[in-house]
Amino acid sequence: MADENLETLRLLPPRFRGLALSGKPHRPGQGKVDLPAFFRQPAEGIAIMTITDFREYCATLPHSIETFPFDSETLVPKVGGRMYALANIHAVHLSINLKCDPIVALDLRAAFPGIVLPGWHMNKEHWNTVVAEYIPDEKLVWMIRHSYDCVVAGFSRRKRAELFPGIKAEKKARL
Repeated sequence: MADENLETLRLLPPRFRGLALSGKPHRPGQGKVDLPAFFRQPAEGIAIMTITDFREYCATLPHSIETFPFDSETLVPKVGGRMYALANIHAVHLSINLKCDPIVALDLRAAFPGIVLPGWHMNKEHWNTVVAEYIPDEKLVWMIRHSYDCVVAGFSRRKRAELFPGIKAEKKARL
């Protein structure tokens, strides 16, 4: 696990290397989860993520590909054929739709009222729209990774084994 984290850090663009997250990511269906401690701390010197930064970070996630299935402006990063984010590449103010565990989605909306909103034109229970200019990079990186993890957790064991052959496939959590 430690070697895997070091490899992931090596692949990240230099700007994101200091934002590595510790601990196991939350898996959907595991009940109430506390947001990481840095969500409760005031932001110092907010670094604003741009669409280029967003694209660079998504490209570092395993098996992540960029697609434009709707039009030439809506970027949709996907893993295993399923989307985990949407963003308009020509928008003046970057806002990103991210998949989210329903409990975490409510916690994020409470922690960032008016900044993290129910997903625009998406299932409001499982998607958030995040106005990126008001959220520090480390928090936004956590949200993007959580979105990616939610999608991967929804794959069948067979599909996860195909995408990640070195990792033992866990059973899905049952509610």
